[in-house]
Amino acid sequence: GGNFWVAIDKCSVVGTIAIINMGNGIGVLRKMFARPDYRGHPHRLGQQLMNVFLDWATANGFEQIYLGTLDNLERAVPFYEKNGFQIFPESDLPESIAKIKMRLDNRYYRLLLTRAQAA
Repeated sequence: GGNFWVAIDKCSVVGTIAIINMGNGIGVLRKMFARPDYRGHPHRLGQQLMNVFLDWATANGFEQIYLGTLDNLERAVPFYEKNGFQIFPESDLPESIAKIKMRLDNRYYRLLLTRAQAA
């Protein structure tokens, strides 16, 4: 019920993103990675991966996406916020997600999806 995308250029992995299906319209974003030379202009690989991820999640009935990250990731935090993710207290994470959170994560986000995002 989830999915995993891999971006490949010249036989090398240059990016990844994944969604874990937690049921009840809830997904967890994992494995977000874009090789440094593919971030920003002209590739904007991170944004391309996120667009594919969000389009697929919306089309497949996901209503909420959660993610955990580190607050010192200077590029990741604004990237997630630019894409509509809102900071979310760890204490309010659904139990199913709290059970699978990464040990080092110290900042959590949630994105509420709507059908309009698929259009």
